[in-house]
Amino acid sequence: MSLEDQARCVLTVLLNRIGNSEQTEIPLESLHRCPNCDKATESLASPYCSETCRDQAAFVRQFRAALAAGTILTPEKQVVFGERLWWLLGGGLPLRESRIPESAKRQVAKRSDGKCETCGAPMTTVENVGSGCNRPLHLRAACPRCAKTKSYRDLEFSQSPQVAKLLVSFANRVGASTPIRQCDDPDAWDWRAFMAKRRNSGM
Repeated sequence: MSLEDQARCVLTVLLNRIGNSEQTEIPLESLHRCPNCDKATESLASPYCSETCRDQAAFVRQFRAALAAGTILTPEKQVVFGERLWWLLGGGLPLRESRIPESAKRQVAKRSDGKCETCGAPMTTVENVGSGCNRPLHLRAACPRCAKTKSYRDLEFSQSPQVAKLLVSFANRVGASTPIRQCDDPDAWDWRAFMAKRRNSGM
């Protein structure tokens, strides 16, 4: 099975959970909380409390739009969403990393002197640090212990309680008949208007 097909299988895990998801009450809108997780935040630059919350909300919103438009049925979209979901679950970007040019790997190995850039042990792999770009600036050398990228077939990771909890949350949000959170709505969410209200609320 190709890595592309494995990425699509990740998406299938989410899609299979949608039918079993439960409708959750829509949280009350609060200008002083992250719209993705409800954590209190004082940021006047972003509605979210973290980049993780921003990325999760974007995934849900884009996925709901793809479901509504029917584009989720195209294999290319399924690969993109499957890889993105794996990354949001904490498994890294195995498909993207399989496409890192050998020249970039050599540059990273030279830069790190052949050592893991986290702990200093001998490096065994080069992985993407999350930007999606395979330029050496966005890559790091890693040893097996420090590498964060997990194989799509890593059952210990994919069946862990933390991943299962995230999958349930995503399934509830992408499968809901109406958006559970205001930031889940691909048509109505306007983060700039939200931030204008937050600034004017006298935080």
